[in-house]
Amino acid sequence: AMDTYAVPYKVHHITQCMDVQKHVERYKYAMNSKYPLPPILIINIMVPNYSPDLKKNIMGQNYDGDGYQVIIYAKLSAHIQKQLMHGEAVPPSVELLSRFIMHGSTDSALRDRFKCVGRVMNLKYTGFNFLTKRLLSEYNARPFLAKESTVIHHRYGEYCVIDLDAHLFGYVAKKAWYMIKNIMMDVIYDLAFVIEGHHNEELPEQILTSVRISKVSAQKQRPLPSIYLQKLEKQKEKAKEEKHANNLI
Repeated sequence: AMDTYAVPYKVHHITQCMDVQKHVERYKYAMNSKYPLPPILIINIMVPNYSPDLKKNIMGQNYDGDGYQVIIYAKLSAHIQKQLMHGEAVPPSVELLSRFIMHGSTDSALRDRFKCVGRVMNLKYTGFNFLTKRLLSEYNARPFLAKESTVIHHRYGEYCVIDLDAHLFGYVAKKAWYMIKNIMMDVIYDLAFVIEGHHNEELPEQILTSVRISKVSAQKQRPLPSIYLQKLEKQKEKAKEEKHANNLI
């Protein structure tokens, strides 16, 4: 499943704005202590809606502002659940995913293995100009590593949230997105996500989850409900107060 919202700033750890517990209760299972995969995986993509600043990119300054949250929900398949519950042999990709979830928040080298694949399905029939079509043809369905833009939030036995911060992508990628976002209502594209295997014992790789997005207009996304924005604002104010108090001490 997938949701999209317009937001005034990046929202990390999106579960603070949703009732994930009912889904955990629905899909929970007797976990395997060796490979304790949670029943729910959420990929929270933070997409900018502003023209990038080249100077900020060069200086490595933090990016935030108006944008979109693209939230992808997935559950652990019944097949893998059965293998884990019965202690059966699991594919190398399951072992790798387990390590990624359990240790990725502290191991940056492991966290940087999060790989994304985007594929435009109807490139010939979009409103992209010649140069844009040529560029997309060259990179269409080519995997890329989301290095330094991924954060993992894991609650043992319940869920794993992967924050993918596209605000931190390179200048060229963000500029290209800003130029084409107004005609995305004509585009059909797939997104898929993989943990990159480095050694034979970690192969073959396996797609974690995928989604097809069909002619969704970036400009017509509903705003995140105000009740959650108010909650986030209170959290920001509290964090500022705590930081100020620490500085005084």
